[in-house]
Amino acid sequence: MSRWKRAFVIRCTRAARPVALVHSAPGALMPPKEQFEALLLEPVNHVRMQAGLSPIKTLWEAWETFPAFSNSIRELDPLASQAPQTFRYFGPMAEVVAPSDWKSPWSSTDDRPLILVSFSTGPYWDQTSRISRTLEALSHIDCRVLVTAGPVEIDPMLVPGNAIVVGRVPHDEIMPKTALTVTHAGHGTVIASLKYGVPLLCLANPVADQPILASQVKTLGCGLSLNGENATPAEIKEAVDRLLSDPFYAAKAHLMAATISQSPGVSSAVAELEALFDRKPSISNAAE
Repeated sequence: MSRWKRAFVIRCTRAARPVALVHSAPGALMPPKEQFEALLLEPVNHVRMQAGLSPIKTLWEAWETFPAFSNSIRELDPLASQAPQTFRYFGPMAEVVAPSDWKSPWSSTDDRPLILVSFSTGPYWDQTSRISRTLEALSHIDCRVLVTAGPVEIDPMLVPGNAIVVGRVPHDEIMPKTALTVTHAGHGTVIASLKYGVPLLCLANPVADQPILASQVKTLGCGLSLNGENATPAEIKEAVDRLLSDPFYAAKAHLMAATISQSPGVSSAVAELEALFDRKPSISNAAE
């Protein structure tokens, strides 16, 4: 178990202070008066009333009284300047995972750019159309294509000769070799790409933090964003060609990588978490 995860099973002799863990940029995931808040504000206030607490007008108000740790960076949060002072941006805090058994089918001398097609590996959205349209687009580009399809089953007849499809490959294993990521713009894939200076083409699902993160990637100059619901293969190809041929996007992505490398990181997050307690905490060493 990583130190980061162990730190969140701290046992103390007194009641622990609450800490919010935000797995994205808060202003992208849960901006005031937007989608998630419209769904959650009423049930949250119902629980607060049952607990004898006054109702709140925005979900962010509930976070103002205790620390909120985000594994994002301020640059990816369009509302960072408006966030409560309790919000802390630590940068990516992914656990170290064992290497996969994936072996590249391409020769070590193959210098064609490697494009990672990484849509959600979770069960929440059907990514079949996005993957299929992207594969058709990339079949017309001189490149290598690795698709991490997760649970999506892709018809082998739709996979061009320059592409292979796998379930998943750890980000830290493939990103150093990647020239471009085509993605749904989930926070994990976005910040993993930028950590290694990899520009992105975002085909966001119209939910959660994805549309806002896709827009922020474009605003930062680190990539482009298309309508993920209906972008055509021709439009995807045109965007990929532009991202590969114009060094502007890779340069901006590398600047963001430098920013991420200077973020506080997991060690600082753990140190701040431990500092919330009056004495050295007892940390569980239970297996994952």
